[in-house]
Amino acid sequence: MDSALTNYKAVVAAQPPLDDGWFGPALAQTRQGDDEARRRILGSGLRLALAIAETMAPERTEIPFWDLVQEANGALTRALDQFTGSLADDFTAHADHDIRSHLRALSA
Repeated sequence: MDSALTNYKAVVAAQPPLDDGWFGPALAQTRQGDDEARRRILGSGLRLALAIAETMAPERTEIPFWDLVQEANGALTRALDQFTGSLADDFTAHADHDIRSHLRALSA
């Protein structure tokens, strides 16, 4: 594993996991324009985006790995912008679907 990936995984692992204890209030703050709450949600979602990008690593697509990570993170951001629910589990399922769909479309 290259050092950049090791470092990125450490940054991602340091983010709090998505959970309903803080997600609901952070989502409400995000919807009111709070950028810090938005960063917190997106930071927690990086683990999901990275895991999905890893499953579609260059062995399965012609897209370079770091481009997949960047596209997965962008899809995560769009998923948050479009999310209408209120629970962390619902957001995780929504984001998972959006990220996978986006990466599959790029790979087609």
